[in-house]
Amino acid sequence: MQNPDQTPQTVHVVHHQGAPTAQPRSTSGLAVTSMILGILSVLGGTCLLFPPVLAVIFGHIAVGNCNKNPLMDGKGMGIAGLVMGWLCLAGLIALIVIEGGIAALMLRLSNQH
Repeated sequence: MQNPDQTPQTVHVVHHQGAPTAQPRSTSGLAVTSMILGILSVLGGTCLLFPPVLAVIFGHIAVGNCNKNPLMDGKGMGIAGLVMGWLCLAGLIALIVIEGGIAALMLRLSNQH
């Protein structure tokens, strides 16, 4: 289409960019593992040693990875595994101290007679 003075009409082309695509987020496998081991630690009580230790180790690594990489999910699960692991380890240590104290007391009482 032309203007009455025979000059070509200017056409403005607008290019629309789509919405920015969000990069896919991934969940840390170590965080999931830490939480599962923490749950096993709580359910197993103080008779299990390796699950709480591994829950703490994997939890620390997972939280560190989630802090370094903003696209990594699972920090909450890693913290949950850490908390459950540390609580179970604290309970295990307390139980060992209490049992040691009872054993020492019993030994002392048996030596008095």
